[in-house]
Order: sequence, then C-alpha cells, then structure tokens
Amino acid sequence: MRGCTVLDGLGMLVNQGVIGIRLWSGREPSSQVMRQALEKALLRETVGKHIPNGSSRKLR
Repeated sequence: MRGCTVLDGLGMLVNQGVIGIRLWSGREPSSQVMRQALEKALLRETVGKHIPNGSSRKLR
C-alpha cells in the first residue's frame, strides 16, 4: 500500500520497559534515555553484522 505510515515498534518496546521498571523499582525511568540506549544498541548490532566490503567478520 502506498501512503501508509510505518512504525518500527521501538516506542512500544521503550514504553513497556518504562512500565516494567516503574512497577519493579518504584522509580520513574526516562523514556528518552531508554530510547537513545536502545537505538545505540541496535545500531551497534546492525553495524556488527553488515560490513560494507562484504566480509562476514563482526566489528568489535
């Protein structure tokens, strides 16, 4: 379909984490900090799997 909005689901994952931490610890975590950490972890994972020269080595 054309013209549809696509969502990546990261917002839902972050909000589920916020709720879990709030219930578990009684503290209010920052959803912005959690989103940034998730994006950084996903980027690190993606870069480690896709090396431009075609090699299958993981970056460290």
